[in-house]
Amino acid sequence: MCGVGYAFTPKSDTSAIQFLSFVVGMINLAAFFCLHRNRFRESLILQSDDNANKDVAAPAHELPTFADGAEPASTNLISRHARRSTRGSRFCFSFCRIINRFLKVVHWAMSILFISGTITLALTYRFSNPGKRIQVKLPTGQTPAVNYHCTTVPANGSLYPTFWFESTDAHGIGDFLGLQHYLAIDHGRNSCSYDPPNWGHSDNLPANLPNTTGYFYPLIEALGKQNEEKIMVGWGGGAYSALRHINENPSSIKAFVALDTSPDGIEWYDIQRKNNWNEQQLFDYKKIDLDGRVFLTKVILTLGIPWGLMPIFIPDYSPGYFDQSLYPYYRAQSFKEDFWALQYFSLLEIRSNPIDDYLVTATVPLGLPTFTIMTDLLGNTTDEKASNKYYKEQKLAMMAHIAGGKLTKEAKFCTDWNCTQGFPVDKPQWTAREIVEFGI
Repeated sequence: MCGVGYAFTPKSDTSAIQFLSFVVGMINLAAFFCLHRNRFRESLILQSDDNANKDVAAPAHELPTFADGAEPASTNLISRHARRSTRGSRFCFSFCRIINRFLKVVHWAMSILFISGTITLALTYRFSNPGKRIQVKLPTGQTPAVNYHCTTVPANGSLYPTFWFESTDAHGIGDFLGLQHYLAIDHGRNSCSYDPPNWGHSDNLPANLPNTTGYFYPLIEALGKQNEEKIMVGWGGGAYSALRHINENPSSIKAFVALDTSPDGIEWYDIQRKNNWNEQQLFDYKKIDLDGRVFLTKVILTLGIPWGLMPIFIPDYSPGYFDQSLYPYYRAQSFKEDFWALQYFSLLEIRSNPIDDYLVTATVPLGLPTFTIMTDLLGNTTDEKASNKYYKEQKLAMMAHIAGGKLTKEAKFCTDWNCTQGFPVDKPQWTAREIVEFGI
């Protein structure tokens, strides 16, 4: 049954598991039939022996007799030894039978969990691809496939620069479909997004590449859009990749927009502020936090995915996700071992290195229009209000530095009660309008 589940998973690395599952299943099936065949033969032999004993029973006058019913001492010793041996054998048999039954229960429980895991993994591939796959040639010479989605507005979309969306390794096309839809329908603007390696329908990151930032320009070249004017939009940690792309080849970039981007490690710096820690205390806390994340990722890779437990921990309903029909597709991506394997190695890299300061030290090329939209939450408690204030100050200071001292236009804020960092997904129509109103 496990082999059947893996057979429905269209991945080359599951074919070996499918074959091994099939072999193990056939071995167990053969062992089952051999065991019962031997038991059946033994029962026939015992039955034949009983019948033969009845037929050749010794005459009564030939049986040994003992005066006054007494038995020889040797016979008494044999009887006592036989009784002790019988009691020991019965105890050993009962104990082994209990252990055997316990192991059978464990075996069936493990089988059910692994069957659940194979079914869950197979179901993650049932969704159709919302984009298109294209082979790209990396500087290393490798040619992985990247999944992308571009909207084309025939009327006037080509008169303006194309929006290119970047995010972290845990987001892709599915998250930007709503935003791209409203940019096209409401504002007549073209836009593109893509699945990063190990996510969605893109191939896995080659083992000899340190990160995923090297995919953007090979994708641009494969699409023949090298000379097309672009506006780079970085959502959250995607601003890191967008800013690098801008500085690598600024000739075709016309603007940069950051959507709720924070300095790396801001959650640790906020804890340091709250507790008035020194640098060593901050370092120790960061290590403990990352150790916990690494351990959780190990649990997910070793138990959560193989046993099909991921649906328990990732909710099947997200009220803000737009549109709701896309959320099952997004949710399914987080069930895949490819994504969590990349997360594991990324966490190991973060844990072994200092906090990356690229976003607080880098700048855009001189004169490049730079804009930002971010959340501005008030908070309910004193600690929440202090943290929100700290986040806002740090994000504004970072964006001003990136812009070369001052943003091209004042920052815009999402202040609704249900605003979160996910507003590009939860509020795509509002986000599209705010971006376009920057005049870019």
